[in-house]
Amino acid sequence: MFEITKGDDATIPVRLKRGGVTFVISGSALIQAVLTGTNKTTILSAEVSVNLTETGTDLANSLIIVKFSEAQTTAILATGTCLLEVQVADPLKDTWRAALTVEPGNIA
Repeated sequence: MFEITKGDDATIPVRLKRGGVTFVISGSALIQAVLTGTNKTTILSAEVSVNLTETGTDLANSLIIVKFSEAQTTAILATGTCLLEVQVADPLKDTWRAALTVEPGNIA
């Protein structure tokens, strides 16, 4: 399970699959991500747009990089297990969720 520390920049590689296999994501796709509670309805973070040209991205193999800034992780409303929700509009909308852990930061 991936871990985010509140107050740190977070870079999260995510490989999306349809029917258990990778797929090609269009360079014109709109991809958004947000952290939610495990109930899938409580929003814990601001929504972020995924940069399709981010280093490490491999659209041909459905690998994206989700980034949250220091300010965005500081503002996360809870710690513990949560869900990273990713929505791809390409042009149809599909949504994926993956569990991750948010830990408190201890160094100011």
